[in-house]
Amino acid sequence: MIKYNTTGVIKHYHPIKNLMLLISVLLYLAIASQPVPANSLSNSMQGEANISSQETGTVFIIAVQTDNAVKNELDTIFKQVHDMIRSSGLTVKEFAPLHQEQRHPSTDWAFGEKTGRLYFEIVFPDYDTLLEAESLITNALDEADSLKISKRDYSILRIALTSETEESIRSEAVEKTLKALNNRIDRLQIKGAEIDYFDRTAASRRLVVKIPVTAGIYEIRSRLFTTGRLEFRLIVYDEKGSPVTASSRSELENKIQGKPPIGVAIVPEYESITVAPEMPEDVAVRWYLTYLDAPISGHHVASATATHDAFGNASVGFRMTAEGADRLRRLTRANIGKQLAIILDGRCLAAPVIQSEIAEGGIISGNFTERMTERLAWLLKIGALPVPVKIESEETN
Repeated sequence: MIKYNTTGVIKHYHPIKNLMLLISVLLYLAIASQPVPANSLSNSMQGEANISSQETGTVFIIAVQTDNAVKNELDTIFKQVHDMIRSSGLTVKEFAPLHQEQRHPSTDWAFGEKTGRLYFEIVFPDYDTLLEAESLITNALDEADSLKISKRDYSILRIALTSETEESIRSEAVEKTLKALNNRIDRLQIKGAEIDYFDRTAASRRLVVKIPVTAGIYEIRSRLFTTGRLEFRLIVYDEKGSPVTASSRSELENKIQGKPPIGVAIVPEYESITVAPEMPEDVAVRWYLTYLDAPISGHHVASATATHDAFGNASVGFRMTAEGADRLRRLTRANIGKQLAIILDGRCLAAPVIQSEIAEGGIISGNFTERMTERLAWLLKIGALPVPVKIESEETN
C-alpha cells in the first residue's frame, strides 16, 4: 500500500540509483556573475538564421493541441469539485479522472486531434446523494455556468464543459500559441519568416510556419516547437519513507496497484535528454511517482544561462523571480531529505535530494551536451508555449 504523504515529513533517505542525472542545486551566488546571453541563437547558428534573400526554405504545418487547454481547465474544476464534495461529507464511491468520448472515425482526427468531448465522472452510492452533489456543484461553484452536467445510471454525474466554453478555450489557445511562436521567431532573429492560420475557418487549429532557411533547420525546429514547460514537483514517498520509483512503468504501476490516484502522476526519466523530440517510453531508465501540484514552474524563472557545474559538466544555471525565490525557499525548507523532480514537458530531467534550504536559484546538471544546455536555457528564458504543438508536415523547397 502506498501512503501519499502531503505533510512533507520524511523518515528515511533512499539514495538515487542514477547519479548521472543528479542536480547539484547551489545558491545562485556561484553563477550570478555570469551574464545571460543576448536574445539570439548560439554563435554557430546566427549566420544560418539571419537569412532574408534565399529562395529556398522550409514550410511547417502545425497542429495546436488544444485538448491540453481544455484538459487544464477541467483539471482545475475537477480539483475544486473533489475538494467541495469531500468537505461536504457526502459519500462518494469513486472520483473518475478525465476521459474522452469516442466519436465516429471520420471526426476523430479533425484539426489534427481528437474531438471527442473531455469529461470526468463522480460515482455515488445512490440517486439521492447524486442529487445533493449536483445541487452543491450548481449553486456553489463559480464555473457552474460553463459546465454541462449529466446523469448516468442514477448514480453517476458526468461533468464536461459546455460546447461554447470549450470552443472559446480552444480558440484562445490557438491565438496565444500563434503569438508565442511569433515571439520565438522574433527572438531567433529569423528574417523573412512568416506564420499564420492554415485556414480562416472559425474552428481552425492549425498554423503554417514558413522559414526561409534550410541549413540549421533542426535547431530552429527544436527551439520553435518544443513546448518548454518546466515544473518542480515533489516525489511521492511510501509509508516506509522510500521514494516510489521503478525501472519500468509496469513495475511502478504494480507498486501502486494500478493507475495513479488523484493528485499524482507517473513520470519517466531518460539517460539522455534531447529536449525537443518526443522519446519512446521503452527507453526510459527510471520512472517516478510525483505529485501533480507543481509549486514552482518555468514562470518563476527570471533568467537562465548555459554554464558548467563544479565538475565541469555542461549545465543550466537559473535565477528565480522574487515570487519564485520565496516559493523555492519554502519548498526546500519544508522538504529537506526528499527528492525533487525537475520536469520538462512531462519528462524528468533529474530528481535530486534536497540537502538544504535554497532561495535565489541553482544549477541543473545532467547528461547534457553543450548544445542541449544552450537550447534548454533559451527555452527557460523565452517561456513555454501555452499548449504543445505537433508537426503535421514539413516540406523543404
